[in-house]
Amino acid sequence: MAMRCIDPTAPVDWHALHQCYAGYLRFLLPDAAGALRARYPSIWNAGMDQNIYKPTQANLEETPATGANAPALWNPDAVGNWCLLFSPVFGATLSLKNWIAIGDQQQIASAKGWLIASIVVFVLGLFFPPFMLIYLIVWYLAANRPQAKFIQQQWGKAYPRKSWGAPLGIAFGILVSIWMAFFGLALLLGAAHW
Repeated sequence: MAMRCIDPTAPVDWHALHQCYAGYLRFLLPDAAGALRARYPSIWNAGMDQNIYKPTQANLEETPATGANAPALWNPDAVGNWCLLFSPVFGATLSLKNWIAIGDQQQIASAKGWLIASIVVFVLGLFFPPFMLIYLIVWYLAANRPQAKFIQQQWGKAYPRKSWGAPLGIAFGILVSIWMAFFGLALLLGAAHW
């Protein structure tokens, strides 16, 4: 059976293409289409305006006693501790990722503000290090502790944990790069005085 619903000379209409192939599959394999519809209803019934690839979000209406419905998160207490080595930018980034996984839009907006402020403070802290330490304390008390309390109230300790491999590897690589840049700059400035 040839597919006649696509005009090769016309511009691609992705919605029509989706409908054509979905209709072709329904015609060709009605039993398989029913099985796919039952197994993947969000993908099968998704319109072109829906993002089927967005991460799943936690149901904040229910408070499960276990972490059965909890999204995978980085431990916010550990995030705060790692900030002592990697700066508040590291912690603000992972806190934002946690709020995105949780799905609380108000907290996502707040976390974005903390991330921008952390980047600005990091740049200023390169020239005045005590400023970064003061900001770290403020960020920990105002942004990180509330997230830790929220997660504790929602899921306790029974929530899936995200791996620390990628964030720590990236942060360590950035830290070493910054140290190398400062060391190289110091060598260049020192050589210029000779």
